[in-house]
Amino acid sequence: MLDYDIVACIASVVLYVIIHKKNRKIKRRYWVRPSLRNRPNVSPILEDFRRDDINRRNIRSKFNTFLRISSEEFEILLNLTGPMISKTDTRWRNAVSASDRLAITLRYLATGDSYFSLGTLFKVSPQVISLIILDVCQTLVSTLSNYLR
Repeated sequence: MLDYDIVACIASVVLYVIIHKKNRKIKRRYWVRPSLRNRPNVSPILEDFRRDDINRRNIRSKFNTFLRISSEEFEILLNLTGPMISKTDTRWRNAVSASDRLAITLRYLATGDSYFSLGTLFKVSPQVISLIILDVCQTLVSTLSNYLR
């Protein structure tokens, strides 16, 4: 009888551990990192470069050095691809703007920076940056294929 009680006790402990392990949830420290949450409050880097370049017009402006493309060419690309790469805001979070999406992709193509460094620079998570670069590159290829011979 003693062996049966020991086996029943061990079985109940194992069952208890299995049930509680299944129901245990991982506690998140935060849903969105605080550094990424205040992205709308931080001055956009492209606007800073444009403001700096308004007063002095030289060949190697900060905007040109940063993205390897002039501000005018950036606007042309944005007008061509903007409607296809823009996303709508939701009730939970604001979407990354079309100009930021294009700038992230151009910066990646120009420098080959890691997703982490681009995320730090533009205040966007590396996971979202990987999706943005794929989406914008596909849009650039489909849009600009008409301009190639």
